[in-house]
Amino acid sequence: MANGKFGQVRPPSPGEDLFFRKNPNIGGRADFNTNTIVLNPYSTLQPREIEAVRTNEYSRLYMRKNKLKPKFPLTAYQRKAFTPYGSPLERRETIIGRIISGDPSAGDVTKKQREFANKVIREIGSTEGF
Repeated sequence: MANGKFGQVRPPSPGEDLFFRKNPNIGGRADFNTNTIVLNPYSTLQPREIEAVRTNEYSRLYMRKNKLKPKFPLTAYQRKAFTPYGSPLERRETIIGRIISGDPSAGDVTKKQREFANKVIREIGSTEGF
């Protein structure tokens, strides 16, 4: 397991490796069971984009570990774009992670979403140095 700028990164398990091989468009995932980040070794992302994935997934791990539960409404775009992302909580965590990492796929970010993202950034910065 390697330490990244934003949390522990571990290599993919055999099942994850197979999934990532078939899905090079997915940059990585947060593993909530082990509190680690798994990056896709088959991704075609550029280094700065990989770092954004790490930031995104670390933000999600941090929110879950510290029981920060975003409860804002989604925009119409976000409801459509983030439907495959699991539960409503997981969708909101993903959106916050993408706001924090600067990923424009977060869509049309609302004031409440930006405020929650800023709260997470402040907390991470005061405890772990974001």
